Amino acid sequence: MKGIDPHETISNWNNIHDFLYGIKGGRSFEYWTVGVEDGAVVSIDRHNERAIRYYCSKEGKSILKNWVGGKKLGDLPSAVPNTKGQSIKVLQNIRDRKGEIFREKKTLISPSIFSEPDEKGRRKRLQKAIYERSIESKYPDLDYIYYVREAWKWIKIIENNEQDVENAASGLAIHLIYVLLSRYTFNAVRVRRSVF
Repeated sequence: MKGIDPHETISNWNNIHDFLYGIKGGRSFEYWTVGVEDGAVVSIDRHNERAIRYYCSKEGKSILKNWVGGKKLGDLPSAVPNTKGQSIKVLQNIRDRKGEIFREKKTLISPSIFSEPDEKGRRKRLQKAIYERSIESKYPDLDYIYYVREAWKWIKIIENNEQDVENAASGLAIHLIYVLLSRYTFNAVRVRRSVF
């Protein structure tokens, strides 16, 4: 949109918080993350937390809502709406407060080289240490393609409805003006009545 490539933007984004989804828990249901391999369930993890944070992953589990009480008790577990067919990974605790996805890794290739000590015992550095620098991801399974597809869906919706958005914005502005004027008029009437 407007010349910005979503794939480039998303794949270079460096904050995991912007990729997280969140769902709230309840008393009458709990969430399960289910691992499946070759069509067979290999693991089920129960999550009783009040809120669950997760990101869409290339390898991971499915998330299901299981009713443990209330009107729907006994219903089969159902997929969480925005995750149908998508693997997820639960991420409750993020150790890095900034939420950085990429980190620079330095590998020592050659240590510093120093001269022999002079008469005062000082040594002169002849060559600085050489490091190989690389960037690695803390979340290598993050499914960027999923997020790019979602971005394109939103871009198409916005581009197709740009006129509708402008109409809605102008309608909202008119509504706000009406609300402000009605409050002003109401206060003015109340002031006039209290004077008499």
